[in-house]
Amino acid sequence: MSPTSPIPGKLAGYRSVNAKMRAYYLIRSYMQRFAAAGLGRLVLGPGRYVISNTIHVPSTTTIRLSADTTLVKGTKTGDRGRPRGRGQAHHGDRAAAGLTQRGPRAAREGDQGSSSG
Repeated sequence: MSPTSPIPGKLAGYRSVNAKMRAYYLIRSYMQRFAAAGLGRLVLGPGRYVISNTIHVPSTTTIRLSADTTLVKGTKTGDRGRPRGRGQAHHGDRAAAGLTQRGPRAAREGDQGSSSG
């Protein structure tokens, strides 16, 4: 595999696949396949792989690096400010994920509505 190999499987169609996330999705797609198969061996060919998110490697999987292969910890995902469609919550978007907290204002509004009567 090389940094420019096609991303196999359904991850290739994710809206968040871009130049900064490409290596992450490429390697993650193989890790998912290996996890489903129960075994796997991935050889990363020469090149630079910028990984900006955590990739879980199944315990039954081996990753080998070829000569002139570099793994780099990326810090950018390239999707800041990108509008999300309905039902596509961002990791930090608590409201979209249904994880909102009632703050003081929400508590006041709820109390006013229930105090009449």
